[in-house]
Amino acid sequence: MIPLSHRTRFQGAFSLIELLTVVAIIAILAALVLSTSGFIQEKASRARAETEIAGLESALANYKADFGSFPEGDGSRTSSKELIEALSPESGKVYFEIPTKMLGGYDRNKTYQSNLADADFLSDPFGNPYYYYFDASNSSGTNPVTSSVNNGPTHFDLWSVGKQKRASNPNPERYITNW
Repeated sequence: MIPLSHRTRFQGAFSLIELLTVVAIIAILAALVLSTSGFIQEKASRARAETEIAGLESALANYKADFGSFPEGDGSRTSSKELIEALSPESGKVYFEIPTKMLGGYDRNKTYQSNLADADFLSDPFGNPYYYYFDASNSSGTNPVTSSVNNGPTHFDLWSVGKQKRASNPNPERYITNW
C-alpha cells in the first residue's frame, strides 16, 4: 500500500512546464493587446486632428467672407498664433471657439481669455503645433515650407506633422493636411 503522503503529493498540482506554458500564452496576448492599443490611439488622434483642421477651415472661410482675405501666416512653428488672434479675438466676432486643450504654452491657472492671449500656438492631439501658411502676395501658388501647390491668393495651407516630431528631415507624407 502507498503511504498517504505519496498519494496526495502529485494529485491536483500543475507541473512547471504547464505553468510556464500558461505564462507564455498570457505574455503573448498582453503584447498583442498593448501593440494594438497604441495603433488605435494614434488613429484616434489623427482623426481628431483631421476634425480640428476641418473646423479651422470652416472658421477661416467665414473669416474670409467678412474680411475678404485669410489672415497672414508664414508656416513657422508659431504661425498658428495668427489663427488664435484672428479666429478668437478679444473683442469682435469669434469664428472658432478654441478649446483650451488646443492651446500650446498656456498657464492652466489663468482664465480662458488670458490663455488665448498667452498661447504660443495651436496644439494638435500629439502635442505638436499646427502650422499655417497664407501669403496673399504669393502668386506662384506654392507653399515654400511644404512645397504644396495648393497655396496662392485664394488658398491657405494648414497642417500638422502628426505623431512625428519636427526634425531636420520630416516625412511630409505623414502630415495631416487640408490639401
